Amino acid sequence: MKIKDFGVEQWMNKYETKARYNLGETCVAPFSLRGLLEVAGVDEEEFTTKLLDTRLTYGAIEGADELKQGIAQLYRTPLAPDNIVTEHGAIGANNLVLNTVVARGRGSGGNADLPAVAVDSPGPGGSR
Repeated sequence: MKIKDFGVEQWMNKYETKARYNLGETCVAPFSLRGLLEVAGVDEEEFTTKLLDTRLTYGAIEGADELKQGIAQLYRTPLAPDNIVTEHGAIGANNLVLNTVVARGRGSGGNADLPAVAVDSPGPGGSR
């Protein structure tokens, strides 16, 4: 199945970097890495040394233990890091949720009592 290009996204891709006043972004002027380190209170030299010593590997495929432990600590109720699923981005997380919802009755976490629902981007022509 080939989904038609989303017109607004195509238009944004073409013009967003050339606009004098860009009102289509979700943020104002982005941080530099130096500015982000400053706001976070991280020592620039220490960060740079650690970054330059980082090995270029895929890392833990199912998510770094340190990351999962950090996420687990954000919750008031005790949560085991093994109960946390990390994804490579929002699209991966959305895919995981959507497949869980539509997998009803197939033994993969779906709920057979719920109808299967998929949402498509309405695009400029309205919903389908």
